[in-house]
Amino acid sequence: MNLTRSLVPLCSALLSLLACGEAAVEPAHSAPNPRSEPSPGPATVVTVPEPSPEVVETELDASDDGVPAPRIAAYAGEFHGELRSTDEMVPAITVLRWEDGALTGNYTFGHQLDQRGTLHDCSETEPNIVRCEWRDEYGAGVLELSFSSNTSNFEGEWSPEEEPELLHPWTGVRIGDVEQGSDVVGPDGR
Repeated sequence: MNLTRSLVPLCSALLSLLACGEAAVEPAHSAPNPRSEPSPGPATVVTVPEPSPEVVETELDASDDGVPAPRIAAYAGEFHGELRSTDEMVPAITVLRWEDGALTGNYTFGHQLDQRGTLHDCSETEPNIVRCEWRDEYGAGVLELSFSSNTSNFEGEWSPEEEPELLHPWTGVRIGDVEQGSDVVGPDGR
C-alpha cells in the first residue's frame, strides 16, 4: 500500500473537517485548576494547503516501492582503495549495494584483484559508521567502515573472526554508484 498517497487525502479531509464552520470541539472537562488562566476564547482555524502532485510524486519516487530509502542506502557505491592482506597493503575494490531493504556487498583484492569475498549483515552502528561481516576463502570476520560525511570515502578496519582484537586497515574512495544486482568486475572484465 502506498502510505504517502493514502495520507495526503486523509490529512486534507481532516483539515477540511476542522475548518468547516466556526464549530470547535469542546475539550474534555477535568477538575478545575485554581492556577489556570482564563480560556483564550474561540479557537483559531489555520488552513494548510494540500501539497502539489509534483511534490508528492517526487517523494514517492525515492525508491521502487514508493517508500524513501533509509539513510544506510546512501553508502551504496563502488569504492577503490586498499586493504592489508598477508602483511602488506594491496589494491581493493569494495562494492556496497542497497537491495531488498538491506545493505550488502562484495570485494576483490590482491595485486591482480583476483581474490573475492562477500559482505553481509551490514548495519549503521552510529552516524557514518557501517559494520559488516566479511567472508572469503581465507576466513570470515568483521569489517567496520568510517565514512566521510558526504560518503565519498571511508577508512576502515577488518578483523578475523578468530582474533577480533587484531585490526587491519581497509580504505576506499567512491568512484561511482552501483546499479542493483551488479557485481564486482575483475581486471579481466569478468
